[in-house]
Amino acid sequence: VITGTRDNVVYQWDLKTAKVLHTHREHIPPHQITAVACSHDNQQFASGGRDSFVVIYNRAGKKIGMLKKGHRTYVTSVAFDKSNNHIFSAGADGKILIWRKKKHKIHRCIESAHGGPVTCMASSVKYIVSGGDDAIVNVWIPKGKKVVDYSTRQAGSLYKEFRGHQAEITGVAITKDQKYIISSSLDRTVRIFLIIN
Repeated sequence: VITGTRDNVVYQWDLKTAKVLHTHREHIPPHQITAVACSHDNQQFASGGRDSFVVIYNRAGKKIGMLKKGHRTYVTSVAFDKSNNHIFSAGADGKILIWRKKKHKIHRCIESAHGGPVTCMASSVKYIVSGGDDAIVNVWIPKGKKVVDYSTRQAGSLYKEFRGHQAEITGVAITKDQKYIISSSLDRTVRIFLIIN
């Protein structure tokens, strides 16, 4: 289990003993940890912080990479793709970034993914799903142009847009069959959206 705290520490826990295995202080103090995620094979994990950086660790707790110069403000969500070749990060700056994990460089950038901050994100084999403080859930297929500015409605990445919530989206998840999205919101509702009609 991986957790992040307001005091700039990432904790790595042993599930069986409920004891701390490792502590990590790789983000710039005093910035708090705002997001954590594990790879699908559980061999790596990542943390995002208010310093706008994403740090990658291996299972032994060693830092193996730091992703910089991407977000202008704090990171709100991080996720690994199924192949573990890329890491996705979302930020309060409205960006969704797709990073090449080994090169520590941005592969694709979705600008203005929402009307304001991207508040949460999930990934699957086919899709990236994001929620924003604009109460909208977006489904993305990362392809086409290297930089897509959604505010100008450039074609290439946005697959579907779901409306229905009345307040900021707080969480999104994709079902294993990739047919449905489950979202939660500050409007105190949970909604299920069908991706493919």
